[in-house]
Amino acid sequence: MDSQTLFYIFSKTFKNLECYCVSGAVMDNIVSFKGKTPKIDPSAYIDASAKIIGDVDIGKHASVWTGAVLRADENSIRIESEVAVLENAFLEAPREFELIIEKGTLVAHGAILHGCSVLKETMVGIGAIVLDGAVVGEGSIIGAASLVPEGKIIPPRSIFIGSPGKVLRAVTEEDFQRVRGYHNRVKEKAKEYKKILG
Repeated sequence: MDSQTLFYIFSKTFKNLECYCVSGAVMDNIVSFKGKTPKIDPSAYIDASAKIIGDVDIGKHASVWTGAVLRADENSIRIESEVAVLENAFLEAPREFELIIEKGTLVAHGAILHGCSVLKETMVGIGAIVLDGAVVGEGSIIGAASLVPEGKIIPPRSIFIGSPGKVLRAVTEEDFQRVRGYHNRVKEKAKEYKKILG
């Protein structure tokens, strides 16, 4: 077989593959799985590059940012109102545990939440990991890159730091208001993005 024939076959194959990818393989970022379709409040902002799969419920004025993945193909994920899930965070509900994030929580860049419950007005820091069955108490702060082990119960208003982590001290009112400030800035930014990008 001469080089011209080989080039023709390669070009034809590549062209067909490209057409297939454009028309068939490019999937929407909101994905139904096993009869479960994500439910997203119309006021929520979902970045076009985020991936929302299966039994996910996202509440009012929540936001899910660039590259974040929420996968609920075995159990459910519940994102309450005004929760912000920032860039490249990964959230999964394994078979044994649903995943719940309560109102007003901020999940920072690159955090991993797996089958846990994060109670309201908490901040999960950059790159932190919260594992199966853990419960993070209301108004707490999980430090950047910290590990919350399986089944760990963190009291309300705790600063939890380390890998594996421990409670460092109680959250002061100053700490709490600083975190609320971060959260409010993200909430306002999400409104801008939704207005401009839809």
